[in-house]
Amino acid sequence: MKLDEIAIKGNLDREAFAAAEGPLRTELLDLQQRLFAADFGLIVVIEGDDRMGVNELLGRINQWLDPRSLAVNVYDRPGDQARDRPFFWRYWRDLPERGRIGIYMDAWATRCAAARLRGEIGPRHLDRRLADARDFEAQLVDEGYVLVKFWLHLDKKESRRKLEAARKEAEAYWRLEDEDRQILENYGKAMRVAERVLDQTTAAEPWLVLDSSDAQFRDLFVGRTIRDRLRTALERGAPVASPRPDARPVGRGLLRDLDLSASLDGDDYDDRKDRARRRLARRVEQMRRKGRSLVLAFEGPDAAGKGGSIRRVAGALDARDYRVHGIAKPSDEEAARHYLWRFWRRLPGTGKVAIFDRSWYGRLLVERVEGFATEAAWRRAYDEIPSFERQLVEHGSILLKFWLQIDQDEQLRRFEAREETPWKRHKIGDEDYRNRRRWDDYQIAAEEMFAATDRREAPWFVLPANDKRLARILVLETIERELAARLRRR
Repeated sequence: MKLDEIAIKGNLDREAFAAAEGPLRTELLDLQQRLFAADFGLIVVIEGDDRMGVNELLGRINQWLDPRSLAVNVYDRPGDQARDRPFFWRYWRDLPERGRIGIYMDAWATRCAAARLRGEIGPRHLDRRLADARDFEAQLVDEGYVLVKFWLHLDKKESRRKLEAARKEAEAYWRLEDEDRQILENYGKAMRVAERVLDQTTAAEPWLVLDSSDAQFRDLFVGRTIRDRLRTALERGAPVASPRPDARPVGRGLLRDLDLSASLDGDDYDDRKDRARRRLARRVEQMRRKGRSLVLAFEGPDAAGKGGSIRRVAGALDARDYRVHGIAKPSDEEAARHYLWRFWRRLPGTGKVAIFDRSWYGRLLVERVEGFATEAAWRRAYDEIPSFERQLVEHGSILLKFWLQIDQDEQLRRFEAREETPWKRHKIGDEDYRNRRRWDDYQIAAEEMFAATDRREAPWFVLPANDKRLARILVLETIERELAARLRRR
């Protein structure tokens, strides 16, 4: 695509704009109030090579819409917190809840293009980021968000005129940045990069490319487009994605073939535990010096010993370096967004460890088995979760996933022990027994989950856990061994 050829152009005089603006504002505010009760959110992406125009348009939208249900997110070069995490972390972090409008200004398209223009990333790295952008946008649309994307464009002559005018105007000059000058000084290359970015990110939602030279036409076009998309979604409901055509993955019998009779005596346990914890502490320090981070995910049947294993891992670490996230039923805030939102926002920074007691795999386990997610939704997770994990690992995090397996007899014994122990009674309830009645369904779901999501860069470690001491030692030793191996790799 050539931006000069596809940009939507128009002219509007002041009188025509003034006549149209009032009714449009009224309609937008009415639709925004109706959206508040809807089961979807609206995301408006405003980017472009006319970066001053992006600022001007944002100011207009802020005048037209009610700020109480509007979140405006403006992105510059990533700071330390963003650099410590995968590229899309801050866009996931700022995801609006259902019933709200989120504005993303100078977001992933601009950041990708600017990084390439400055030479910070090469062509292959750019293509990888754009593939992640396609995944991100597809996941938003599949979840029911209405996504509208605008790119504001100026030809070289108009870009130069606007930049020169801003230099002469003291009020506007302070808003100019190096990127504005870089676009003009390298206009041909900048347009080629922008065209490549837009061309590779149109799968989920096409870009609306606007000639930005007439601000009144531009602003009215954007306002009317938002109005029309919002009205259509409210009248018809947000689009519901159909199930993926992919066949259901076939389980590999890992749980069926696992030897649960293995055990470890007390003396061996104490010796191996002390040795493993010392080695793990050294590995984590080595990880910190190398600027990496560690993410551990623990899954398994109720009472499989996840909490006990996590406490042994945490005992080997400095309390300042790790955080344990106990994942339960999503809060109202979490349920109002994409299910991966609460995991993206908990990713660790450089040198830190994040431990998840249950994880994003709830979409393929409890949400699937108990019917909390539609079949279309949990089937999409077979693509969404590997994409999430790949971005995490490509950024430099080390991801290890543990499944602790017990048999039904051992689970019942532990349930009964919890009921008899005062400080453990809070860990047992009717829900645990209800889940137990669907044991076979959970085992089938787990086998299919392993088949679909076990990858070299994000492996599953399925461990026997009928003997708690053995399970805890295997967890400690596996983490230390895998950390050592992965830290030797680039």
